[in-house]
Amino acid sequence: MNKLIWVSSALIVGLGAGFFLSVGMQSEPAAEAAEVTVRHEYIDPVPSLRFTQVVSTTANGVKTIHVSGQIGTGETHEAQTESACANLIARLEKAGATESDVVMLNVYIKDLDADAVQGVKAGKDKVFTAEQQPASTWVGVTALVAPRALVEIEAVAIIAE
Repeated sequence: MNKLIWVSSALIVGLGAGFFLSVGMQSEPAAEAAEVTVRHEYIDPVPSLRFTQVVSTTANGVKTIHVSGQIGTGETHEAQTESACANLIARLEKAGATESDVVMLNVYIKDLDADAVQGVKAGKDKVFTAEQQPASTWVGVTALVAPRALVEIEAVAIIAE
């Protein structure tokens, strides 16, 4: 009997931590997988820092787009969130996507407190409608790459090729 066991975990920072364990078994051998061609596209590379702003992967007619963390300008969490979201949208558009294609956001928040949360929420709500909220993880951090940065946002979007 062939068995397949997988483990998934997630850590939520802020109000508490959680751990999720999922174990499954497959009693039959997996069917032969069809050959899949996967294509990668690197958009806006930053050679001096050794990373790329956007990487898209296309397979079976589905394009998954990963956008590196975007920071914004302004003096408040709200202003920086709105600006970071504008930068995020510009990166998504270069890959052929829009904010409505975003399925996941990771938001890194410096000086996390109730006021910061409200500011990030207000800035994010100017871009993402109440009806179309991506899955999100918000993480409090002590510092970001730019000394004046209060918020950094990365995203994953999915579109049909």
